[in-house]
This record gives sequence, structure tokens and C-alpha cells, in this order.
Amino acid sequence: MIKKRVLCDHCRGSGAATDGDIHSCPECGGSGVRIVKQQIFPGMFAQSQVTCNKCGGRGRIIARQCPACAGQKVLEHTAQFTLDVPRGAREGHEVVFEGEGDESPDWEPGDVVLRGVDEVRRTVSKTKVLRILTWAFRFPSFPPFPSPPGFSWSFGC
Repeated sequence: MIKKRVLCDHCRGSGAATDGDIHSCPECGGSGVRIVKQQIFPGMFAQSQVTCNKCGGRGRIIARQCPACAGQKVLEHTAQFTLDVPRGAREGHEVVFEGEGDESPDWEPGDVVLRGVDEVRRTVSKTKVLRILTWAFRFPSFPPFPSPPGFSWSFGC
């Protein structure tokens, strides 16, 4: 089982309670930026463009947040995958679950890639050597998740 983020079913990733609760930002007029004039010396001004403080550069504000996700747009979800490992799989064998990474309204979900890692573990008597095939998870999204016992995480695609 893997914890991942999915779009909120209630607001469909908008973060607002209803579609009517999304308004254009009154501070920047919906552009996400403001023009700031600064006097350099008498009669001379400099103009600069800055990100709007009220909307954070998005150009719209939410009057009432979604009650299900509290305006976060995504919810934590535990996904269960069925992993079919072919007999005799060697180190480096990868199983890819396409489009099963973290979801967000800002990007397409990535892939979950499971890669076989061959580990050698010695027993207490140090006479027997056990070869254990474990799996390393790769997520193209962040933050890293806590590692279950016996598993190692590796990030990056």
C-alpha cells in the first residue's frame, strides 16, 4: 500500500466550496501582478512589476474554502497495487504503474516505479547468507513518504 495525494472529489481540485466562491482578485484585477511606482528623486519615477500579495500571483481568490479538503485541493489516499513479479526476476527489474503518482490540479500525475534491489543479509551465526529481493519505490513527486520496514526509497526519474 502506498500513500499518495488525489484531487478532492468535492471541489474537483479548485479548493472552493462551490464554483461561485472563486472570484477575480480585487488587488491586481485578476492578472496576478501589480505595477509599483517608486520615486527615485523629484520628477523621476521607476516602475516595477511584483507578484500580488493578496492572491499569490494566481489572479483569483477563494471566498469560501472547500469543507472536505480545507482549500488544499488534494486529499491523502492510500492506494493498493497488485505486483506481479515474474519468476527469476533479477536486480534492476522494474514494474511501472503509469499515472499513479501524486495528483494536483497544477500538473499531470507521474508514474510509480518499483525496481528490484538485491540485498545480501547475514544471519546471526554468519554462516548462512540470505539473498532477499526487495523493492525500491520511485515517486516523481514530493514530499518523501516514511519507509515501511524492509523497504528502501529512492527518488528521481
